[in-house]
Amino acid sequence: MSMLGKPVSFAAEASLWIAGAAIVAGMAGAQWTLDVPIDISSLTGPTPTSSANANPSPTEAPTLSLQTLAPGESPTASPLVAKYQAYVAKANYQFVAKYTTVQTSIVGGKPTEVDESGTMSYKNGNHSDFSRVTTDGTVKTDDTISIGSSKWERTNGGAWAKSARPATDSASDRLIFAPAALFLDDGVETKNGLQLHRLDIADPVAFSAAMVKASSGATAAQLTYTVWVDDNGVPAAIHMEGTVTGTNSGVSTNTTLVDDFRVIATSGVSITAPS
Repeated sequence: MSMLGKPVSFAAEASLWIAGAAIVAGMAGAQWTLDVPIDISSLTGPTPTSSANANPSPTEAPTLSLQTLAPGESPTASPLVAKYQAYVAKANYQFVAKYTTVQTSIVGGKPTEVDESGTMSYKNGNHSDFSRVTTDGTVKTDDTISIGSSKWERTNGGAWAKSARPATDSASDRLIFAPAALFLDDGVETKNGLQLHRLDIADPVAFSAAMVKASSGATAAQLTYTVWVDDNGVPAAIHMEGTVTGTNSGVSTNTTLVDDFRVIATSGVSITAPS
């Protein structure tokens, strides 16, 4: 994610990364690199104020409003949706998740697949992400920590490199992890061996458009977004999948992506800078 921290350029290591690849990496904890300025208020609405933020992110902007519905759909008046939105809006919202992402595309006639898995921690805009990335059979580790206005990154266990964290980082975080969008309550189902309430984003068209607007290089997207919550509205799992179209260096590419997060802790999260 700029969502959770790793800088992602729109160039592949073995081939070309397109905007869809950046979004996928973002969902797994990467930072969506924004090459051109955007008006964050157009994505997030007015900037809220909070005195309870123990770990301030560089931009306290983040809540995107997507209170619209897809054609033909109607909202379910569910208290679970309200509970979920209240939970992720808390000043000290935090969790640890295990995740996997798979992205596939065809670049220059050659199929390319990127698989990533790892552990991600999030606490009120700050995050850490420790992952293993396989690109067409080539494996590396990629670790990122983002705190306040700084970020640290290392590859294959090397030295940490510190740099400035873009102020737009938190906007994409909140698109995924603390969304204010309207959800439909689709009832209880089994997920990861648990009985959980399934909430699907009500307007995937608006959600996809917001994801494109928060990225650089993406020109179109068709994405779905689902979160599973317990009886108190606490998120237990997140799933996003779909296709993204982007252009890089004059090459237009479609990428198919699947992202899955399984929440393993919702308290006791500690994110510290490398020593």
